[in-house]
Amino acid sequence: MIREPAVAGMFYPYDRDELLDMIKAFWNEAKYEEIDNIRAIISPHAGYIYSGIVAASAFKTLRTCKCKEFVLLGPSHYYYFPNAVTSSFEEWLTPLGAASQSPLPGLPVLNEPFLKEHSLEVQLPFLQYAFKEIKIYPALFGDLREAERISRLIENLELPIIVSSDLSHYLPYEEAVNRDRRTIDLIVNLDIHGFAKYGDACGKEAIRALMHIAKRNNWKAKLVDYRNSGDTAGDKSAVVGYASIAFYEG
Repeated sequence: MIREPAVAGMFYPYDRDELLDMIKAFWNEAKYEEIDNIRAIISPHAGYIYSGIVAASAFKTLRTCKCKEFVLLGPSHYYYFPNAVTSSFEEWLTPLGAASQSPLPGLPVLNEPFLKEHSLEVQLPFLQYAFKEIKIYPALFGDLREAERISRLIENLELPIIVSSDLSHYLPYEEAVNRDRRTIDLIVNLDIHGFAKYGDACGKEAIRALMHIAKRNNWKAKLVDYRNSGDTAGDKSAVVGYASIAFYEG
């Protein structure tokens, strides 16, 4: 079974060459951190014209891991369920080709929430650009009630982790910057309790799972880039925040 692209032509170009040109332009402008032993990234999932350069910085930094298989985690925007689910597709298609997929072991399989969900799909063209042939183990998060158990299922794969998340939504520019900085500080300091209470991110539950893994393994976290839609698209009256954050073994 194949998972067809749901947001090509909306969140990013449907045409292969146009998509490649856009990613290359972001790649060339993106900030970059030379980080050894990188284990995970957080990357945004808005339309590329808004968040593409921040996403490019995350994947450009991740590229040092020289891996071909990845755990891909993100929020479910359209379906509610407890904890997290995975899917049974064999391949995910994008304009850049097919990415192979296996279910994330230990999670319930439920394909329907993945069909229209953009949070994971928009990561794939960047992954394909950076690593060519890839395999993913996807999971969508609902209400994370068993953070310890779910995080251990992810950790057991011993693969690089990509968490898809935007930050605050539709706040005035300065208020968004202040709120996002607080959220970023909680993440990079691995303050799980503080993040659960005060963090503002639509991928919050997947980030919580990642923070549990990082805490257990004594990983460190570092901000690579932060911008919001006021920086990238110009309208500062109601912006959405984006961050690329890298996790690594110290």
